Amino acid sequence: MKSTYLTYRRTKGVNFYSARDANRQKQVKFIRVGADLGCGHRLSRIFPGNYYHFIPIPRHNDPEFCRFTYGDVVSRGDGKVQTKGRSLMNLRTGDMLVFYAGFDSEDETPERRLVGIFAFFVVKGAFVFIPARKKAIRFSDQSRDCDPVSAFNKTNGYDSQESWKELILRYENWNQHLLDPTSERLDVIICGDRRQSKLLPKVEVLENFDARIKQYIVRRQTAQKWGLSEGQDLRMSPVRTVDLEMADEVFERLVKLGSKEAHT
Repeated sequence: MKSTYLTYRRTKGVNFYSARDANRQKQVKFIRVGADLGCGHRLSRIFPGNYYHFIPIPRHNDPEFCRFTYGDVVSRGDGKVQTKGRSLMNLRTGDMLVFYAGFDSEDETPERRLVGIFAFFVVKGAFVFIPARKKAIRFSDQSRDCDPVSAFNKTNGYDSQESWKELILRYENWNQHLLDPTSERLDVIICGDRRQSKLLPKVEVLENFDARIKQYIVRRQTAQKWGLSEGQDLRMSPVRTVDLEMADEVFERLVKLGSKEAHT
């Protein structure tokens, strides 16, 4: 049944939510990460029992699971905000960012190729920043209708420097996006709560590879379980926002998968 406070529309399989409604409920977003056949020319490894070895993009250990951070590009200096960055900037404290990747067996046969969930962050903090300017703002505790890019451009020097100091103090040398002090890009970093964020012990399979059409198409049962859009191809890597009606259910399902009980 549709919630009385939720209003949204669907266009080409993408959900659009008003900021007013989104402020009332947590969000859960899915993002594909790691090496693939286009970048790295391989997939992460899956073994019997769905145990796995995650392989990041070459020379780009992001996300990282020591401090639980994930970074991405907001703008490359041309003023154009990237679609993926825009979606990530809608995350707030208590939301969830879910990571899935492409996996393949050691014999690399198409029949054993799949995409699946292997980790999630429960958001503790989120920042936009430009390293070369030593300027940052924390937006994770702001209302969801706050535009972090506009706030970043308007913030005064003292506040932005204090946020930069906080960011560096906690996460310097951990995330790839903080390692180049000369970068003029506007980047976003999502920081997970280290007690609640988890690497799953096993891959939770989303879809198997369909060798006939060379895609990972979201089936109805997958869409109904995870709040995703039926018919989407999970080869592609946009940020996917879970249907808000299902966000709490998906959140709790993933917390249960990551719990100590799930490890035994």
